[in-house]
Amino acid sequence: MRKTLACCYTRFSTDNQNQSSTIGQLRAIKSYCDRNNIELVDTYIDEAQSGTNMNRKNFQRMLADAPTAVWDTVVVYNMSRLSRSVKDALQIKDEFAKMGKKILSVIENQEETPEGDFFNLITFGLNELFVKQFKRDSWRGLLVNAKDAKALGGVPPYGFKISKDRKYEVNEEEAPVVRLIFDMVLKGFSYRDIATYLNSKGHTKRGVPWNHSFTDLRRNEKYKGVYVWNRREGKQKLGRKTNRITKP
Repeated sequence: MRKTLACCYTRFSTDNQNQSSTIGQLRAIKSYCDRNNIELVDTYIDEAQSGTNMNRKNFQRMLADAPTAVWDTVVVYNMSRLSRSVKDALQIKDEFAKMGKKILSVIENQEETPEGDFFNLITFGLNELFVKQFKRDSWRGLLVNAKDAKALGGVPPYGFKISKDRKYEVNEEEAPVVRLIFDMVLKGFSYRDIATYLNSKGHTKRGVPWNHSFTDLRRNEKYKGVYVWNRREGKQKLGRKTNRITKP
């Protein structure tokens, strides 16, 4: 009996997953293939990539390879590895079907029957529900911390550091430079002159020479003690942010 030629796709995201997740997926996939007379001829792996993002490098490479690939089957540990969006998952399945290629899941029912299709639809819905619940719960936690003026990630502005209780506090090593910058702006110095002066005195921006862009620093309200959060939002297109919009 001729073996089915297949590729496998694995993915782990950043929500409490790591490379060991990929190793576990590969181990289960290879065992599944051995039991079902399937030969793996290619492997596609995306690391630290969300299932809501369709623009994953190796996922897109797999899609590009599919029309001319020798494999006619894609094996995944479960369908959430391909996508956590119902719309995207159905589109992926449809695109592969048009090319005469199948998607097999190690742990989910893949019968090509009305019941199997219904089960897959429920699975896709549960995957999307998990993501939306996770985002809702994460947002709730962010909101609580924001109301307490805690740092919510990212690099603190120059002149600040983050304390053990995740509060912004003045970095006394950098603060004199911040004061100098604002003082020189008030005295009418150009940004280029300020950058040139700071660099000539050996002041760096955390190891990087200053350039003549100080607009963001001047507009950052943290320098006058105002905590601002959630000022910008991004529109989603194909699972990724394409632009940023300032809120009122």
